[in-house]
Amino acid sequence: MTLDRDPYPLLATTRRVLAEPVETPYLDFVTPPIVDELGDPFYLRLAKVASPTTNDRQYMIRVESASNAQTVRVVFNIGTGTLVEAAGNPGTNGNLKTWDVLWQFPLTNDPRQIEGAFQFRANADTDGDTNTVEAYALRDARVILREVVNSNTNDPDDDDDGLSDYNEVTPRELPETSYSTWNNGDVHVWYIYGKTRSVSSDTDGDGLPDGLESGWRNADTNQTSTNANTDADGYPNFISDLDPPFFNTADNYGKVPGVSAPDQGSKTDLKGGSMTDPNDPDTDHDGLPDGIEDANRNGWVDGDGEVIMPDWEPWIDRDWPTGQWTTNWTETSPNKSDSDADGLSDGYGEDKNADGRIAGDTNQNRRWEAGELWTETDPLNPDTDRDGLPDGWEVQYSLDALDDGVLGHTNLQTGLVITSVVNGASGDPDGDSIVNLSELVSGSNPRWADDGPPPPKGAITIGTGTAVTVGGVLNNNEFTDWTYEDLIALDNYDSYEQSNGGDVYYRPWATDHLESSRDLVAFYAHDGGATNSGGDGNIYFRVDLHDLQAHAEDSGLDLYVVIDTGNGSVGEALLPDNVECLTAMRWEVVVALYDGNSTRVYINKPGSADTRQLSDTLVLSPDDVIVRTKSDPDGAKDSYFSSDLDAVEFAINRQALIDAGWNGNPASLNYQVFTTRDGTTGGPGELDGPDIQDSIRTDWIAEDFAGIEKGDVDRLRYEGRIGLTTLSQWVGINSGNDRGKRIKIISLAHGNQAVQPGRVIQNLVNNGQGAGYYRPLDVHEAYGVPLTMHITPTLASALQWAKVDTNASPAWRDGPALNKRIARLAATNVVDLLGSTFSDHMLPYFTTGFNSNNVALASEFLAGIYGPGAVSTQVLWTPERLADA
Repeated sequence: MTLDRDPYPLLATTRRVLAEPVETPYLDFVTPPIVDELGDPFYLRLAKVASPTTNDRQYMIRVESASNAQTVRVVFNIGTGTLVEAAGNPGTNGNLKTWDVLWQFPLTNDPRQIEGAFQFRANADTDGDTNTVEAYALRDARVILREVVNSNTNDPDDDDDGLSDYNEVTPRELPETSYSTWNNGDVHVWYIYGKTRSVSSDTDGDGLPDGLESGWRNADTNQTSTNANTDADGYPNFISDLDPPFFNTADNYGKVPGVSAPDQGSKTDLKGGSMTDPNDPDTDHDGLPDGIEDANRNGWVDGDGEVIMPDWEPWIDRDWPTGQWTTNWTETSPNKSDSDADGLSDGYGEDKNADGRIAGDTNQNRRWEAGELWTETDPLNPDTDRDGLPDGWEVQYSLDALDDGVLGHTNLQTGLVITSVVNGASGDPDGDSIVNLSELVSGSNPRWADDGPPPPKGAITIGTGTAVTVGGVLNNNEFTDWTYEDLIALDNYDSYEQSNGGDVYYRPWATDHLESSRDLVAFYAHDGGATNSGGDGNIYFRVDLHDLQAHAEDSGLDLYVVIDTGNGSVGEALLPDNVECLTAMRWEVVVALYDGNSTRVYINKPGSADTRQLSDTLVLSPDDVIVRTKSDPDGAKDSYFSSDLDAVEFAINRQALIDAGWNGNPASLNYQVFTTRDGTTGGPGELDGPDIQDSIRTDWIAEDFAGIEKGDVDRLRYEGRIGLTTLSQWVGINSGNDRGKRIKIISLAHGNQAVQPGRVIQNLVNNGQGAGYYRPLDVHEAYGVPLTMHITPTLASALQWAKVDTNASPAWRDGPALNKRIARLAATNVVDLLGSTFSDHMLPYFTTGFNSNNVALASEFLAGIYGPGAVSTQVLWTPERLADA
């Protein structure tokens, strides 16, 4: 191949190809295809119409084979259904044979009977022996129900959803004019055009029309039939949004709260209203489809502020929706995964059957009444049993969120009379004389006694520690007991590109958008020590993740720590929970963390029979593999997920390892750490081959083979996945590790200021709006992290002279007070003061003698304000000031 680049030199390349005969007869699926006409993953869309006919509920599968195939049989490899061989098989296509099979579906609009992920296997027989298969092919298929209409070139809005066909498939750029002239419509169409299907009024099938999800207020009746109702469900294809989006544009200035002047701010910022994603049936990923959350289909969270009708202009005094739950809300928000902010996601945590109701609330009034037996908490009530303890807090600490702990009251789930206070505000499950309500208020653990001595030195506090507040800075002391010495291993993070070779399993057509929550970055282990040696008897683990999403553990993240006690030649090889993977390390203990309240510890009893291969069965019994949970004293301990810090910490009792044969030496332990998606047994987490989504070491175990795009794609991907069988690498103190790796940083605040009037300097100390010199001091004092400061004498003197007249200005603006605070923090090693010249002059341009005298004068001056010895002899100067432009 040559490339003519005239007038540049010719480029040429050569590739040699060795052709060999193929012994396996040709066999492949023609339909369903792998991708659609746009190159996107193919979805079989069945029409959601008022009365589906046989033609609406069938699809022809076609397979091509070599001419020597005598029979081809298509069966379900994943899923079930009805397949009927078409008459006239085989047909011909050139020198190939064709085989047609009719896939038939029930005549219903019930998605539970229609939708799903399927895989077909075609088996070809070429020798007449039906007991053998000479060739096979695989094809994945995804079936969805959609309100689909036929395309009509004479109809500008085929699906009558209020968005024209052209605009649904054609993106719109922002205007090239000055952003100060943009209006709300300019930004709105930039957000929504080109993102939906023109022949389906509900692209993602969540029950909400595309126009409504896109925030559309009015339809052009010359293009849209506003009475059209494709599936006859009582809701038209176009519905106006009663809480449409308003952006930071000039036409909204003075009409919408928070909108800046036309020449200020980002004009694409959303300032009021809302939209949902018309391409994602669960915009907030809480387990509830958008159409369940916005059940009356008006685009507004009913009870949150007030609506704005389609023909109304916005006005500043409108009761604007805030997205913050109040008792006025009558439905959950499709844009907020935890509507009532109780710590449980709306769907996975509370409305677990995703029907928009409280299971057991027979009259659906969200008030428990005698005779009802509730099995779910209320996502619109942060305290379902009204005992003063939030539902999420009770679930986190294994308390019953449907039991108020009041003697004589009724348990909302069982209907039985409550005979114990343990689950209520006055309960004391850890027996430390501190009741649950006080534990809640103080941020302590109601199942960890607080009346004894402080935890031994080796202990790690799981979750929030003792809160420290300095000014407006709150340090909850989360994860602060961990040190770099606890680090065992680091792992790459992924960019989730659509090509194989990535660190995390990712197939874009099957994503739950939580890959970053399963992307391991670091693993730590810490031995709390044996109790007879002054320790607390626990082993602690911490995992850092690339970007842990809130509530990811509810549906998309399970964490596993596999432990070998030192001898890799004995122990179980098969991993638990049907992960379909072996370990070459052989394990004695596996810690499986499913969510904040559910942990299992699998313990291999020494001397029991061990698994060796994938076809073996892991025997769970007291005589083989013992299973312990948080309810077992020698099992799992607390766990804590922090989406803010992208980290998880958890612990188990050391006795679990002792019972597995451990000698008590933490240096002998080897680890394998991996993540999965929930449901590794028949659920969304089950994959072809290993169900592992990311691992520390053995990175290829999570290879997705998504980069294979030529040939028999499904078969090649399938065979690649099932060829992955074993975690072959591990880490530990005396194994491969990343111990000691850390980055040393210095937090440096540099300040030089000419002497200014007191009011100017006081405004720099604290402007009363959250900014000022005091801010870094608050942060570093609250967290106890050293802050290095470079303060020139001119700035120090300006502060010293900026004394506040407390009759005219608040005391917190006082300059001398700030200097005293800096001196105090320097004396306690929170602040380190660098040496300085007097006014930060450019040292290279002055003589050595001048510089020395200047530094000496500056040091003497600063010592007079901050104390003798407070200022370093090392002098800072900023070379960037001398950059040659």
